Amino acid sequence: MENITHIIDPDGDVVYTFKDPNAPFAVWDHNAMNYGRSEPGHVQSEHTDAADAQHVAGDVGVRNPSIAPKSGPQKKVGLSEVRMLVSSKHLVLASPYFKAMFTGPWKESAAGATTEAPLALKGPHCVEKAMLVVMSIIHGKTRQVPRKLPLKLLADVASVVHRYQCHQAVEIFSDLWLGACNDELPTGYEAVLRLFVSWVFSDENDFRSMSRLFERRSRGPLRTLNLPIPQVIVGKWIKPGLDFVYGWLTLETDRIEQKRQASVSRILDKIYESLTDLSESNSSCSNNCYAMRLGALMRHLVQQDLYPRPETPYLGINFEQLECFFDTFSEPLWHEYSLSSLRLIDARGEGFEDGWKSCHYNATRNPSASGLSRLECARRAYQAEVLSGRELEPHGCSVVDPILPTIIEVEKSLEGLNLSVIHAESGREGVRYYQPVLLSNRNKDLERTSTVDADEYLKEY
Repeated sequence: MENITHIIDPDGDVVYTFKDPNAPFAVWDHNAMNYGRSEPGHVQSEHTDAADAQHVAGDVGVRNPSIAPKSGPQKKVGLSEVRMLVSSKHLVLASPYFKAMFTGPWKESAAGATTEAPLALKGPHCVEKAMLVVMSIIHGKTRQVPRKLPLKLLADVASVVHRYQCHQAVEIFSDLWLGACNDELPTGYEAVLRLFVSWVFSDENDFRSMSRLFERRSRGPLRTLNLPIPQVIVGKWIKPGLDFVYGWLTLETDRIEQKRQASVSRILDKIYESLTDLSESNSSCSNNCYAMRLGALMRHLVQQDLYPRPETPYLGINFEQLECFFDTFSEPLWHEYSLSSLRLIDARGEGFEDGWKSCHYNATRNPSASGLSRLECARRAYQAEVLSGRELEPHGCSVVDPILPTIIEVEKSLEGLNLSVIHAESGREGVRYYQPVLLSNRNKDLERTSTVDADEYLKEY
């Protein structure tokens, strides 16, 4: 198969090689994301097919909507490896990773002092275009570096930057890339990419917004798409031999998942506390009131698949789903005679008669003809109005009102994660990548079946 060498530095002294440059990266696993519950329309964050994935990609607002996750390689399937001619001096200056490799007690640094021929190194898998973007910036060839990147490619670049710890070298461009991102919060696949990008490039506001979005909308432990997101954010995962708990177990609950579970648990606690109060309370309100509120709440819980009470870890449930639960809840409507109405009907006395004559005398017709007093005619007329419903007052008890303060408090607590704290606790390590190994000693005759200049290759972006 074709082996392409990108000439980043014509006078370079290192040939950096990595295999499978266009293998699938950050693959979306549909089966792993199925937690067995559906969510209200706008809260849905998982894709069920390629069409849905394409639709979500369009919502992100990136320049190239083809970034949606697909099964299998997307471009240049047949490419086996990529070789780049680069400068060790530029690499050492920009990257602590390469500095440790070329200046430390490794065989790469020992080999570098023995001959003047290019040193051949093999590195881990990288996406070709992402590696080209980073290497071009490191070597000062910034004219053809794109000022806007599709979100998928931006995540690929972030992965390379994280691996080689060259954040400072790309800082100016990362600010441009992040600034060009759509302000609208993404969902599903794009949301995971955006969270990772905001963490790598230390965008405090975007990271807080994205982590808050996951705290409110995630329906289970966060899937990382094999991106090197720190365990302090997403926990630590293993895949067991038996297919249970949707095929995965988590050893350490991540911060986002902790907040999701805590928010769901607190709201469910309040809902079921209200359910118990309505069943057992002996306060001054009528039995009809308790019966109707209890029945309405129980019925809605059953309709929303929340009865019997879900158990921890509440897979498939999130804060926004419970918030929507009350948005769609219909309070039982019923009316009762007002206290003033009953007093008017049952009153006997001059004060009542005087007031009644002034307000409702005209409502009676020929009171003397019926043989009844004016007072009795007026009383019967008013009683007819009350019984017809025109003077009934709505009952004021509510199912939602006692629960609403808890929902407001829980929503305030879902404020996202503090990036500075996450960096301090994770050491910005995330996943430790293995060091490149020496392929061979200096290759005086470097074989190039095809040579492509990096500037030309990146022009399409």
